Amino acid sequence: MGCMNSKVPRQEMSVALAGIARSGKSTLSKQLRLIHLENPFSADELKNIKDIMKYNVFSGLSSLIRQISESEGLEFVQETENRSFAKEYATLTWEQFQEKLEELVPSIKTLWSDKGVRRYIAEFSIEDIERESQLEYVMTRIDDIADNSFIPNPVNYIGADKLYVIQLKYFYIRRLIFK
Repeated sequence: MGCMNSKVPRQEMSVALAGIARSGKSTLSKQLRLIHLENPFSADELKNIKDIMKYNVFSGLSSLIRQISESEGLEFVQETENRSFAKEYATLTWEQFQEKLEELVPSIKTLWSDKGVRRYIAEFSIEDIERESQLEYVMTRIDDIADNSFIPNPVNYIGADKLYVIQLKYFYIRRLIFK
C-alpha cells in the first residue's frame, strides 16, 4: 500500500541540510533524488549535466594550467608538446573549447597524464580546482564527454556537480513529503 492510497494524510516537510564545505550536503540531496524519484531527471536536465561536465573540463584544466604556470612555471610540465598545448589551451575561450573538444581530447589526455602535471597534483593542493570543477571526475570521462552521442546517466549527476544547483522535486518516504 503506497503513499498515494493511504488514508493517513501526508505530511509535508522541508529539509535544510547544513554542514561545512565538502561534508556531503549536495551528495545526500542528489542521492535522495536518485533513490526516491522514479524519473529523477528530464532529458533537458541530462543535457545540462553533460554541459556541466564539459564546462568542468574547460574551467578545471584552465585553472590547473594557470596554477602550475603561476607557482612553478610551465617548465614543470615535463613533455615539450604538453607545454605547447598548455600555452595554447590557456588562450581558448569557452566557445572555442566547445567547437574543438573532439579534436582536443588526445592532447588533453596527454597533458593530464604528463608526469609533471601528475606530480603537481600530488604535491600541491588543488582542492579549490577540484571543488569548483570536479576535475578528477570529469577527466576520467573525457572520451564520453566529448562524444556527441553521450547521454549522462543519473549516476554522472553525482560526480559532475559543483556548479550545478539542483532543484529537488517532491519525493515521499513513509507518508512524508520532502521538498
